[in-house]
Amino acid sequence: MIHIGLERECEKFVRDMQMLSNKPIPLRELNARYAEVNGFSVEGPWHKQFIRIFKLTDKFNHHVARRYDGMSGGHYLECVLGLYIEGIISEEEISTPSDEPRAFLMNYKKMVDEEHL
Repeated sequence: MIHIGLERECEKFVRDMQMLSNKPIPLRELNARYAEVNGFSVEGPWHKQFIRIFKLTDKFNHHVARRYDGMSGGHYLECVLGLYIEGIISEEEISTPSDEPRAFLMNYKKMVDEEHL
């Protein structure tokens, strides 16, 4: 299940990155003159786009590290639970564990869903 979740999260990240990269920069910004404020240059449109891409990549990198690095027995359940609650893996996909872990996952998700109502 972990590999399915990681693959889906990476797919979403790449799609988000493609959308951001393909977002056109308005001509008004592209044609703007070089500017300074208090002696410091103002970021140009391409640099601003680079910063957006960098921040998105950095945020995803930290997310993947928190979720998947150091996978151990206890962390495995926590990871699967997060993937399930976020809808990254489905109820059908958690049917492979034995009944007890599956029931725990389903009950926990139900509790979280009820708290957000």
